[in-house]
Amino acid sequence: MAEVKDSPRKQYADSTIDTKGCFKNLNDFERHKLQELWAKLFDNLTVDIDEVRDSHDHLVSPLVLDLDDKDLEAKAAKSKDPVYQDCFFGETIQDKVDFKIVSAEFKTTRADNTLDSHIWASIREDVPDTLILRFLRARKWNVNDAYDMLLTCIKWRHLERVEEIIFFGEAQNEASLTYKGTSYIHGIDKLGYPIVWAPSAKHFQKDQSFHQIKRYLVHMMETARLMLKPPHEKVCLVMDLKNSTLANFDRSFVKLFLKYLEAYYPECLSVAILYKGPWWFSGAFKLVSPWIDPYVSQKIMFVKGSNELAPIANLDQLPKEYNSKNSYSYKYVLPKPNENDILLDTEGREAALKERNKIIEEFKTLTKQWFEVGKATQEAKKLLKPSDTEHDKHKKRASSAAPPHKGSKSSQQKSSSAPPEHSPASGTADSSHLNGNTVHTESPVQLSERELLYDYQLKLEIELDIHRRRDKCQERLSMAARKLDVYTRAKSFYHRTKVISEDGSIDWSKLE
Repeated sequence: MAEVKDSPRKQYADSTIDTKGCFKNLNDFERHKLQELWAKLFDNLTVDIDEVRDSHDHLVSPLVLDLDDKDLEAKAAKSKDPVYQDCFFGETIQDKVDFKIVSAEFKTTRADNTLDSHIWASIREDVPDTLILRFLRARKWNVNDAYDMLLTCIKWRHLERVEEIIFFGEAQNEASLTYKGTSYIHGIDKLGYPIVWAPSAKHFQKDQSFHQIKRYLVHMMETARLMLKPPHEKVCLVMDLKNSTLANFDRSFVKLFLKYLEAYYPECLSVAILYKGPWWFSGAFKLVSPWIDPYVSQKIMFVKGSNELAPIANLDQLPKEYNSKNSYSYKYVLPKPNENDILLDTEGREAALKERNKIIEEFKTLTKQWFEVGKATQEAKKLLKPSDTEHDKHKKRASSAAPPHKGSKSSQQKSSSAPPEHSPASGTADSSHLNGNTVHTESPVQLSERELLYDYQLKLEIELDIHRRRDKCQERLSMAARKLDVYTRAKSFYHRTKVISEDGSIDWSKLE
């Protein structure tokens, strides 16, 4: 294997997860950029999703990729041969069983069609900041660019009915795609990321419509997303190219996958391993290279054999065909009767939805306080001398910058050395407002350097206090959303095989 030099792959060499810019790992700059993005979202919460405009005041219009499948469907209709085992073109998983896999009718969790409702339908089980931060990192912390990208994703999910795809799950997926194991998730790599296996020799463009490819891809990505929790926010992808021919090279599928990965599921890829590429693949790779985001291209590794997977994953985490120490080989398990009866439990669903929405309102209140106080903190910081804004010096001077106790000699000196709360006109925060998170932001009047520093530190203290409480709140929100998920998502192969347990935990030993 080539020497690991760049940061996306270097983390495997160092056995450390890169958590910079991720949930609970933000510096001041990143925290304030996150606040700015949330503030922009809050400014438009009541706007109808169809009327949402980007930072350039243009209507948000995501690119919806589609192909004309009429010729393909016409040819398939004339054929009496299955495309894989006993699976025929256009046959779904529902067609493979004699009972209704999902008997409940789809009902959205959204209260209305506003951006507000669509945000939470998009966040689903994620800790909210983990999703928002993906877009900030993908756009190099440019708030307007991240905002536009996020809105495009939310609008795309609305147009492609992603919430409905999740609800019906495998039932409406093309059976051949699922039976083949065109892609499947198994095991974790050495950093704890789920591994997605994609054996390309099983894929042929003629075997299914482009519509079904899109549906299948969304379902797989959303299933993998259910397995991600901080700090494990990404997946390891293995594109298995062994035994593949040019007949397996589907340009439209590759373009679709890369578009989804870059635009709608950013920062979800830890590394992409191209395994045992055949002689013709270098030419095909040159064709698709222009479609690959430069940052994603840094994560691509070319591997010639299973022994070269060792730095990425332990042998007991690999399927049997990769010289693994476990005996697992992918084999699809059909849905069972009544496994989705919980989707009919409207009372349980409404109770879970009510609890999630209650925490959403709590989170929104904290978030508004958080970005407002954060703005006041930044304004206070601008008034300091450059030397006073260095983080280490703040820590060292925190105790000396604290206001003197009333009655001490220093408190009886001239007003220029009095603590900020003694000057209401100064606009600084009175300590009595700490618990209520009230921060005055009027222009300071004749404050000394020492008072300005104390003012900044007090505001920062309030901001960080809200930040900590907000983090705890969004973790509770994620847990509440996972409890709601069981009423809004059909069981998958990974539920039936007990990989995903009832409490949402993941155990790959169930498939060994």
